[in-house]
This record gives sequence, structure tokens and C-alpha cells, in this order.
Amino acid sequence: MPEFLRQFKGCFLFPRRFLGCCGALRQSRCMLGTFFALLFVVFVAEVAGGIVAYINKDQLTRQFIEDGFAEIVKKEYGKPGFEARTQYFDVVQSELECCGAKNSWDWFQSSWRGGNGDIGANGQDTYLVPLSCCQARYREDIRCVATNETIGIPQNLSTSNSNMDIINDKGCGVKLMETINKHRETVIGVGVGILVVQVLGLIFAIILCCTIKPERYGYKS
Repeated sequence: MPEFLRQFKGCFLFPRRFLGCCGALRQSRCMLGTFFALLFVVFVAEVAGGIVAYINKDQLTRQFIEDGFAEIVKKEYGKPGFEARTQYFDVVQSELECCGAKNSWDWFQSSWRGGNGDIGANGQDTYLVPLSCCQARYREDIRCVATNETIGIPQNLSTSNSNMDIINDKGCGVKLMETINKHRETVIGVGVGILVVQVLGLIFAIILCCTIKPERYGYKS
């Protein structure tokens, strides 16, 4: 998820939870009404987002999943301050048995360990891909075992010496979408469950708001 979306989500969730908790404790119709409105906006946005995502699932794969992975591969992997994302992407590559965003050639354009997109033109024809790109059956192979000297798998622009035989060929964007499609019923079930919980939250909020008497605030309806 892009950084600005995480920040927006954090800024939006805190006041919503604050209004819900304080409104219930203080029996404030104003707070509970605002909480209901914010929760309703989130509910509508999630439903609309789910519909748009389903209709444009192929474009979603390219623009969000693959582009997000490509950002990690090209600019963030192995860099100071991005240790968590590096570990996360290693897990993704290992568990999904994939390599790079679209394919293993993405590491050709990565700034990690030699790749910069210009190798070959500047006389350098070798770069590395992470050990997490290794196929499951080769993970005990000496070329895929981490040592002080082995931190990645050498790739060469010359196909005769590229170690392509031990590397997963599919990109992680495609593999992630395949996994989601394979477990589509589970994903839909989880999504529906979340929506049901939010609907119950809307119902409880409006019921609680309606049961609070206006006289508590010094006026009559």
C-alpha cells in the first residue's frame, strides 16, 4: 500500500474509533451520530471499491500489485530503512514461488547488488537476484544457500551462464492474483464477513444514538 494511503487510513481510523468509544461512554448523540456517518462512508467506499476492483481486476493487477512490487524491487529492496519490506518481499517470493514483480528480469533494473538497467551498455553484464527466487526443489542447492559469500544468485546477460534453471520464472504479481483467484470463495467470504460486522456496527450505533434522551443535554425535543 502506498505511503499516503497508509497515512490517510491512520488519520481516518483514529477519530472514528475515538468518536465511537467516547460517544458510547459519554452517551453523546453528537459523537455517535458522527461515528455512524464516518462508518457509513467507509462502508459505502468499501462496497464501491470492491465492485470497481472486480470489474477492473486485470488493470488492478498491473497498476497496484505489479507496480507496488516493482517499486520494492527497483528502489527499496536491501536498502537501509527498508529492512521490513525486504523481509516481506523475500517471504512473498519464497511462499508464492515467484521472482520479481513481472518476472526475474525485474532485478536487472534493481539498484540492489549491481542491477541498474544499464548493465551491458557500461561493460557490466552480471547482476544478482535474491536467494528467495530459488525454486522450492533447489533450496538445498549450494547456489541457493546463504553464506558469507553467497547473498544472491548471479545472473548473466549471456543465457549460457545465467542460473535460470533454478529460479522461479513467474512474477509475484501474476502469482498473487492466481492465489487470490484460487481461493476466491474464501476471499469473498472474508469480505462479506467484514461488511456484515460493519453493518452491525451501523445498526448498534444508530440504536444507541436513538435511545439517548435529549434531556441529558439540557433541552427537550
